[in-house]
Amino acid sequence: LYDTMGRRDAALLCAIDSVQQALAAEGHSVEAVRSAGAALRRLAEQYAGAEAAVEIYIAYTHLPTPYGTADDAAADRLAMAREGLERYSRQARAAVLRQYIALAEQPMMALHTPSEVLLPGSPTQAVLRHRNVRQCRLRFLRLKNVNAADRRLADRRFKGIGTTTVATQTFVPTAEAPAHVTQTDTVSICLDQPGIYMIELLADSIESCDMKLP
Repeated sequence: LYDTMGRRDAALLCAIDSVQQALAAEGHSVEAVRSAGAALRRLAEQYAGAEAAVEIYIAYTHLPTPYGTADDAAADRLAMAREGLERYSRQARAAVLRQYIALAEQPMMALHTPSEVLLPGSPTQAVLRHRNVRQCRLRFLRLKNVNAADRRLADRRFKGIGTTTVATQTFVPTAEAPAHVTQTDTVSICLDQPGIYMIELLADSIESCDMKLP
């Protein structure tokens, strides 16, 4: 009806809503999501150049991710977001696509050890999850004049606590990957002396920290 009245944008928004309603009714199975994605891609061609066409790409990035398809879905969503940004970069709503891409490719690091308490002198295999970093540096800082009951440790407030750097370890990802892919590697940690340590992760312009008690 809106098409016959020359109201393309209204027709487009109704079509997007119909796709989303159909997906909700069918559930978030792999086939249902693929069908919704195909429908949105058809709309992108049908309504190419329409002022509201950027909404198709925004809707595409919001498609659910069925279990077991995370990597493929992320690449697919990013490709569509970039296409939408290329076509409609001057639209105000294109900012949503820019933010989506930035968040998907935001550098990230996280270190996971089997326990908060490590045995001095015994190597521990830690899991390092990282995304979009070229090199990571682990710096082990021993906290001075503090004990495990210190409230500042529980609150992760380290102001006023002195530190001594006891070791630095450099890690380079074992394989290259697209900027949006989260990789997992294993690093060996070994601290000789008992104490309370803070582990800093530094890569490019970001850093994070964790606390361990050998």
